Amino acid sequence: MGDVIHTPEDVEDKLDLALLGVVPRAEDMTPLEALEEPKSPISEAYNSLRGALLYLTPHGLPKIIAVTSAQAHEGKSTTSLAIATGFARNGMRPLLIDADLRRPALHKVLGIAGERGLTDLLVSQDDPKSAVVKVKGRKIDLLPAGPLPPSPSELLSSPRMAQLLEHFAQSHDVVIVDSPPVLGLADAPMLAAIADGTVFVVEAERGRSGYLKAALRRLRSMKPVLLGAVLAKFDPTRSGNRYSAYYGYDYYQYSSGERRTKA
Repeated sequence: MGDVIHTPEDVEDKLDLALLGVVPRAEDMTPLEALEEPKSPISEAYNSLRGALLYLTPHGLPKIIAVTSAQAHEGKSTTSLAIATGFARNGMRPLLIDADLRRPALHKVLGIAGERGLTDLLVSQDDPKSAVVKVKGRKIDLLPAGPLPPSPSELLSSPRMAQLLEHFAQSHDVVIVDSPPVLGLADAPMLAAIADGTVFVVEAERGRSGYLKAALRRLRSMKPVLLGAVLAKFDPTRSGNRYSAYYGYDYYQYSSGERRTKA
């Protein structure tokens, strides 16, 4: 158990990564529902992450940000969507790209048809904007994954992928790329190499530093710009009262309960 990532300090001490944000576990609702509530602990956590990204480099916000994790279901797709939504609320025009050409999820989460998307653009010279859809109520653009190809790694490593990212970086204020997980696949390291920066998502209480370090070694083999890590699904109550207070968990839990009582 000493190898498990429990606390925010573990991210920096065991993985030697800068901590960009800490996102609490969703309580009594799905993460997507929590994002709809501006004052929920999850929304506040992602607002803090957005602020960190805005001033992360001397040049400000990286133009193309890849989001990945060591393995599936650690929260990378939710984090990608939350980052894009946060920038949209800030008055920016973000593009969210589902680059997980093996298990795409964003079109399902957002209730959008995914018949056409990134794959179609990678195998053709079609106008890039022809596959982009506007997400109603969120003020963000989405490029779904599209049809599942037989060889995702070949498509994602093609010159066409780099050309598309460069095009979208000019047409949008920021491009968020939801990448596949790192372990067992070549996709994420290649996407990280052509992005301006990469965010690494770690699930609290699940991630073991051994396999996380192995994933980070694979990423670093492509010499990407690793912006830092996000600790997702963190339960402050399991890690001591000092985390509940420090990360504002108690304050926002009280605020939510107060609204429900008055309602």
